[in-house]
Amino acid sequence: MVTRLIRPEDLVKVDALKDLSPQQRDSVGAILSVTTIPAGRVIFAEGEPGDAAYFILEGAAEVVREGEDGAACVLAQVRAGWIVGEMSLLDRGPRSATVTAVDKCRLAQLTRDDFETLVAEHPVIACLILRRLGRMLSLRLRRTSALVT
Repeated sequence: MVTRLIRPEDLVKVDALKDLSPQQRDSVGAILSVTTIPAGRVIFAEGEPGDAAYFILEGAAEVVREGEDGAACVLAQVRAGWIVGEMSLLDRGPRSATVTAVDKCRLAQLTRDDFETLVAEHPVIACLILRRLGRMLSLRLRRTSALVT
């Protein structure tokens, strides 16, 4: 079930939106679509075109990447307040991993088109989100690098 209604308190918990004022969060909330995904369902699959990012409002999900040998490698467990699929806001590449709902998840979808509109119409909001995403991606890269060495 998809709806445009989002509770203001939902976005306060989203890490990528923490630098925004309540009014700025309301502007973002107005463009989000909210959906509920049952436990066990794939939110998006590795290799699919990336056209949106998802803020996890409730529940938890697992991020898995298929290894060269075909075995699944769990990269992360993500929970409410996290974002998945954020790279699709930055590039037009395919999904780099599969994300599956571990519990029933309530998600807020930010499409790339809506994000690009946000960049054009509300550049301060977009800049604050991008700065937060940059920090999150940097942290994730550092964690991944630590696993390789």
